[in-house]
Amino acid sequence: LVKEGQDAILGIELNKPNEEVEWFKDGIRIRSDPNNRIYSNNNNYYLRINNCDPKLDSGAYTFRIKDKETSGNLIV
Repeated sequence: LVKEGQDAILGIELNKPNEEVEWFKDGIRIRSDPNNRIYSNNNNYYLRINNCDPKLDSGAYTFRIKDKETSGNLIV
């Protein structure tokens, strides 16, 4: 849960650094752009959603690595 206009940070920790990972929103792959920043720090992988908008950013987010994935919902 994040308030409108705030930034949301979704994160996951893996047991290995420098893995090829993907983020999705409602099944559509997310790429880094002015509104979404994908980055990592050692074994931690993040998606930062800037200036959250309830109409654009609320939804199901999925983190995928190889054939494994985990999902959660963001409510703005």
